[in-house]
Amino acid sequence: MLAEMAAKAFPPGVMNIMTGGDELGQMMVEHPKIAQISFTGSAATGKKIMATGAATLKKVTLELGGNDPAVVLPDVEVKDVAPAIFARAMANTGQVCVAIKRVFVHESKYEEMAAAMAVEAAKARAVMNDGLLPDTQFGPINNRMQLARVEGLVEDAKASGARVIAGGNRFNPNGKQVRTAACLLQP
Repeated sequence: MLAEMAAKAFPPGVMNIMTGGDELGQMMVEHPKIAQISFTGSAATGKKIMATGAATLKKVTLELGGNDPAVVLPDVEVKDVAPAIFARAMANTGQVCVAIKRVFVHESKYEEMAAAMAVEAAKARAVMNDGLLPDTQFGPINNRMQLARVEGLVEDAKASGARVIAGGNRFNPNGKQVRTAACLLQP
């Protein structure tokens, strides 16, 4: 839909939207007539884009591997911040570069915050489903590679002693694989 809207709003060639896998991305970075590449993703892929783009002196804009933290200090009202932190961590099912990925909680607020996040995750489970259904708040992970990465992170956290307070397993509405909201807290 965005491509259709752009085609109506801009002169031909001003904005082009192409979708595809790694091969298409490589071709775009190597193409001599593409002047700029903007990429959001892993540092490893960003390095490859930067190195490949240098051959044609491309402008390259990279947003790589953010680990956006939230900090909960002793003077905070947990009941007020927990819903906001959970919402920002789960924006687009946590699949945006600015989603909160780590929460640092003062030890005096740790258990209270853990309980509040478990409550938020329990509320979220009621609206996890197929991303195309109108009442769905949290849809599936974007692709198998990302799903495997998330599951690997969850398993690694568990193996390292993290305490799972909500979720932690796949949620299966109507046989479809959807990742649950997993709140993992490291003691």
